[in-house]
Amino acid sequence: MSGHRPTRQVLDVGEHDDLPHAPSASPTWRESLYFEVCDQALDLWCYQYVGERLNKDHAGLALAVRTGDGRQYGRLDHGPVDRDERAHRCAGLEIATVDPMRRHRVTFDGPVVGPHAASPGALRMPPSWMRPDGPGRGPVEPARLELAFEATTPFYTFPTNLLLPFFAGHIQQMGVMRGTLRLGDEELAVEGPTFRDRSWGDRDWFGIDQYLWIYAPFPDLALATTRIVAGDVREVVGWTWDGHRPADVVAWPDEQVTWDATGGKPLPVDLAVEVRDDRSRRQELEITLLGAAPSVFEGRGPLAGKLAWIDRCPARIRRGDQEVLGVVESQQVVDRPEGWS
Repeated sequence: MSGHRPTRQVLDVGEHDDLPHAPSASPTWRESLYFEVCDQALDLWCYQYVGERLNKDHAGLALAVRTGDGRQYGRLDHGPVDRDERAHRCAGLEIATVDPMRRHRVTFDGPVVGPHAASPGALRMPPSWMRPDGPGRGPVEPARLELAFEATTPFYTFPTNLLLPFFAGHIQQMGVMRGTLRLGDEELAVEGPTFRDRSWGDRDWFGIDQYLWIYAPFPDLALATTRIVAGDVREVVGWTWDGHRPADVVAWPDEQVTWDATGGKPLPVDLAVEVRDDRSRRQELEITLLGAAPSVFEGRGPLAGKLAWIDRCPARIRRGDQEVLGVVESQQVVDRPEGWS
């Protein structure tokens, strides 16, 4: 499999890049991997993430689930870097490459926080709700996850000649995940369209002001696209997949997004976005958020008191008479809210 980029400059990426990388000496160098499965039949979303800062011997895990009846489960944790030539591990979660750019395996065995009932207030919960030792976290359930990912698209690489150098060392892919998820005494057979991402290199979350990312797995034309803002620069990137070949997303011609920062936590609400790819196909999307898995990066030095606040949200995405379960990710740099935890 290979990436598709006929005209724009791209990083030279091969199958070896779907394995753990050696870091540079930069203190901001990191490698991360995540998968998001959207089981349309169960109306279930599951997010699995491992991120590593090798030069600090620090790894983090994020795991989040929203069930079809609106229950939310989550886990945020950290530990030392634990990796080998094919796998990354942290606090009970393992992401392993079985066949680069084709097949992967994700397993987890450990506690998760939840369930939390779906409600408008659940979107506003701070990251501490996902930590087993977090203040006011609520109940904890044992969980077990065994999922296999199989690619259904080539891998996609971002252009390197962008105005914002945020995407070098970055590959994405769509596919299908199948397996089992156990929450407490309940075991679910999971299968659904899945988005995966691997990135490596310098990442400065305070180098941008805001981004908004959308994954919409429509069967006839799936899309994954990001809009980033840094100062006066606005960049739109991403790709669509029609079952035959990818196409670059080149513009969001029409975007109506209201940001609500109630309680100091920014969330995009009332989302209506039009997306256009380089084959002149337009998709008009209406989006409703269903939950939120928050994480933050704390500012240091001159940025002390600032947070790069990220929310990953399962979402109901409509296009004409079609509707799918997808994902919206948002980030903004904000002042640290009073009483934040």
